[in-house]
Amino acid sequence: MSEQSMKADDRIIFRINGSEKNAFMAKVAKEGKKPSEVLIDLVRRYVDEPSQTLDLEEIKQRLEQHESKLALLEEKLLGESAA
Repeated sequence: MSEQSMKADDRIIFRINGSEKNAFMAKVAKEGKKPSEVLIDLVRRYVDEPSQTLDLEEIKQRLEQHESKLALLEEKLLGESAA
């Protein structure tokens, strides 16, 4: 769907420092794009990517697995050094 055929139904307003805004506007102009086009694309890609957060239970399970592996390696290492 092109930007022209899409009905704008909401806004996001945020603050950015002047040098970042100027650099963004310069790059957008150099590439022949509209600022809204680039920002909308960024939002869509961000929303579509899978979340990178782990829940606490998964973190606990991973930690327990690593602790078990570490204990086995320590036992093996101590057994080898005793021999």
